[in-house]
Amino acid sequence: AWVWEYWISQWTYGFGSLMVNQFKDQESNCNLVDTILLRCVQNANQLNGNTILKQFSLDHFNRYELWAYYVCFFLGMYLTVLILLQIVNHNPKETVMRFTRRFRKLILCLLPILLLVVIIAIVVPLATVLAIDDDCDYSYRNPRIDGYCGNPDHPEWGKKGTDFYQWYEDFEYDDEDDLPNPRVLSNRLFDMEKRKELPSEAHINVLQAGIAQFLVHDLLYFQSDCSQGHVAVPIPECDPVFDITCTGKHVMHLCNVKRENKMTSWIDLSPVYGTSDDILKLLRKGRQGPGQLAMDKKGYPPLDRRS
Repeated sequence: AWVWEYWISQWTYGFGSLMVNQFKDQESNCNLVDTILLRCVQNANQLNGNTILKQFSLDHFNRYELWAYYVCFFLGMYLTVLILLQIVNHNPKETVMRFTRRFRKLILCLLPILLLVVIIAIVVPLATVLAIDDDCDYSYRNPRIDGYCGNPDHPEWGKKGTDFYQWYEDFEYDDEDDLPNPRVLSNRLFDMEKRKELPSEAHINVLQAGIAQFLVHDLLYFQSDCSQGHVAVPIPECDPVFDITCTGKHVMHLCNVKRENKMTSWIDLSPVYGTSDDILKLLRKGRQGPGQLAMDKKGYPPLDRRS
């Protein structure tokens, strides 16, 4: 009995692994089930010559492998008990006949359930794929200029014009509250006079600051909203940037920040190529001129004659 049960369990596990894990394409890293269910979507954005694959988050369909294991396990237990009861009768021929009849009945009873599971496993992922915006063509070589379709599960994520995600709830405070001066806090936290003599533990130079600033402009850009007024922040006397002459009379006016991101949330060189088709057309070579990104014969970008 235990040998029979062990064989059934190992066969089930091997079959499930064969269907779900073993049939993999070395180039796309998509297994057979994922390919059939269209769970693997190829994104044509390439990095170092390798194709980036986006996979829909349909992890709940992995439960089918566990369900199949349980069904075959209890089926094996049922067949084991059935065979043991028939062997006790000491009639091998009758045992085989009864076993065959009951096995056929069991298969006929389970067949509608198996067909239903297969239909659900195919229809639901297809509906999920069709629900995605038709404008997203992941076979295209380059991403969209506005950042749309960057995420197969959520095409709108990272698109230009989307709001910033807020980690905390809105709060209000009385204008008369004795809050610390923002410029004083900034000077305390970023006191360059004390930090300039400290060596860099990461052994980096000032070039990283420029790269970091470029990445910031690539990921986000927001505008101030002064429609509801502004806040006057007094500048401390002898501020190293805003009050060099130590008059103590300078004031900084701050406004609320709009939550809308004017850039895409992807590292896609938006500061270079822009975030709209109109800007991109001005940069490309066409009827409007040679293009701002056109290279000369030596491979250098053109000089700006206006500078």
